[in-house]
Amino acid sequence: MATSMQSSPDPAITTASSQASTPSILAQFSMLDMELLHHWTTVTVQASIDFLTGIELYRTTVIRFAFEYPFVMHQLLALTAIHISYLRPNKQSTYRHAADSHAAMALSLFRTEIGNLTTENCHACFSFSTTIFMYAWASQELDKPSTLIFKPSSTYQSADIQWVKLHRGTNTILTTWWPVLENGPCHCLFVPWKDLDPNGPDPLLLDDEKHLTSLRGSWKDLPDQQRQILDTNLKITRRALSRVDFIPGSSRLAAGISWFSQISDEFIQMLAEKVPEALLIVCYYCVVLEKLSDTWWMKGKAENLLRTVLTELGEGWDTWTRWPMDRVLGETGVVPGLLYQT
Repeated sequence: MATSMQSSPDPAITTASSQASTPSILAQFSMLDMELLHHWTTVTVQASIDFLTGIELYRTTVIRFAFEYPFVMHQLLALTAIHISYLRPNKQSTYRHAADSHAAMALSLFRTEIGNLTTENCHACFSFSTTIFMYAWASQELDKPSTLIFKPSSTYQSADIQWVKLHRGTNTILTTWWPVLENGPCHCLFVPWKDLDPNGPDPLLLDDEKHLTSLRGSWKDLPDQQRQILDTNLKITRRALSRVDFIPGSSRLAAGISWFSQISDEFIQMLAEKVPEALLIVCYYCVVLEKLSDTWWMKGKAENLLRTVLTELGEGWDTWTRWPMDRVLGETGVVPGLLYQT
């Protein structure tokens, strides 16, 4: 692996800054880590990103960041280790352990770095924030309740990290450093979205239109303030569904996952409080997630999140939950591999 890296013509790995930092960076990593790095550049990046310019960005530019900033390197290795554990279940324990170790180190180093954002490190921090949420999805265990949005009442796995709030940190970096990021090395991530009209129409398939419109009836008796919050975030959910289905040439993954950056703080608080009508919106968002399930780190996640939310909702909401259940779980409501039941 060392020989192939030294002979690589890839400019992202042979810049002066990378050459200066490479020996000290590599000294911190094992042969297993070198295997993970090779797998990232040859397999995992193509399997994880759904548009060509993004694949090239994460295969080259983000690798350059990784040699300059150890928190990026640890995060890429963590995501790759999770991917290999998915591909090689017979060696799952080895790679899951590597993933956990690298992820913990990455997050610790990132927290220090983000406290001192500059025009130099903001690009690496932004790229890190996009990959950590892939890791959050990938590391969710499908036989246990999802912890992505709120802490389930029955928690079988750690919910100490509030992944939804961590993901929203991406938006904070983006808005604060937009003048620098817009034309920086990660600019290809923004190209499909920069010229979209925020007030433009959000077309839906007729069946989707019918059910998202009717969902508003579930909160017609709530106070005005809560109704406004729910209406706003239902519109955000509608937009995510529309963009996944109707914007050609863009990243469907980015279109669907952008929901987490756009939902309001008030809505997140309602979810933390398990307000049923807010949970219903998440059920409908699971229809968006199901459309992304052909990517390995999203496979089974819509079903898992929906089952978690249905467990929190309990009985009495069938009028509004039947449609997302049919779309995500199928007519039987049973998904192989999910051991807990609603």
